[in-house]
Amino acid sequence: MRRYTRKHQSSLILLAVISIAAASAIVVFKVSKGLSWHYLASPWTWTSSLGGPFSSRHAIDKRKEKAKEYINLERIWNDESVKRRGKHRDGSLEMVEADLAKARALIRDASLNPSNRSTLELPDSDYVPQGNIYRNPHAFHRSYLLMEKMFKIFVYEEGEPPLFHYGSCKDIYSMEGLFMSLMEQDTRYRTWDPNEAHVYFLPFSVVMILKHLFDPIIRDKAVMERTVVDYVGIISNKYPFWNRSIGVDHFMLSCHDWGPRATWYVKELYYNSIRVLCNANTSEYFNPKKDASFPEINLVTGEITNLTAHLTPSNRSILAFFAGNLYQVNRHAQYDSEGARAML
Repeated sequence: MRRYTRKHQSSLILLAVISIAAASAIVVFKVSKGLSWHYLASPWTWTSSLGGPFSSRHAIDKRKEKAKEYINLERIWNDESVKRRGKHRDGSLEMVEADLAKARALIRDASLNPSNRSTLELPDSDYVPQGNIYRNPHAFHRSYLLMEKMFKIFVYEEGEPPLFHYGSCKDIYSMEGLFMSLMEQDTRYRTWDPNEAHVYFLPFSVVMILKHLFDPIIRDKAVMERTVVDYVGIISNKYPFWNRSIGVDHFMLSCHDWGPRATWYVKELYYNSIRVLCNANTSEYFNPKKDASFPEINLVTGEITNLTAHLTPSNRSILAFFAGNLYQVNRHAQYDSEGARAML
């Protein structure tokens, strides 16, 4: 899209914001329609388009043993107290929803009337209104520009580094650290007024929790459980926003393999919240109905310049690439990058 100062930092944070905005557009719309997102399926019943389960039967059975620990959404929505919670909406929420309703009307107008002057008043040098990649290029363009203009994220300030508001920026988990670092400095998408936010960020770092609290010998995974559970407890008691939506308009971000695991310990975080994950695998019960994927980039030096060879989006010829090393699946078999490519 358009060029900005601090181009590379902006492009990275914009990439994350796009993913979060796309996911929040679904859940916030559900909130505005009366908290009716209980259609989300249990992760143990998700199936692929080919008709089979995403993981092996053994894995599913093993996961079912954990099912009792999690909340049943259908049971939640039979709870009258929760239904009442969604009906008492404050004025700030009504204002946010009014802005979203206006945005939806503008997107609909761009879709139905592409030659409308109001649509043409939002220029973009890289916008090409044609191609099969878009369901409707005019609606996509208008939606993107409105996202850049309107979308706001509130970052909870509770928590101290290095477990919160901080992450590594020099390894395979660098995107997690970069997002937290850039959000701390951001003035475009971040808001310090929680009443005008569209989504709320839980700034705990799974990488830092494991680095500082997890003993590789004792391997007590409860340290992550205690940290995440305590943090959600703190912000839900101090602020009304988590309880107002039961976590639906909240998100966490992680590039660690245990990122999905970190959400297991809070039922609403697992089922309701947006999980922005580099490990966006269906075998880990990534839910495309509400979760968002995030690219994983190994920044060896921590530098983020020249990642795209200074090419504008319209001049880039590579859409995606695959890279892989030897990876031990089990004691008896290994798949290298060639084997992984063949499987893909």
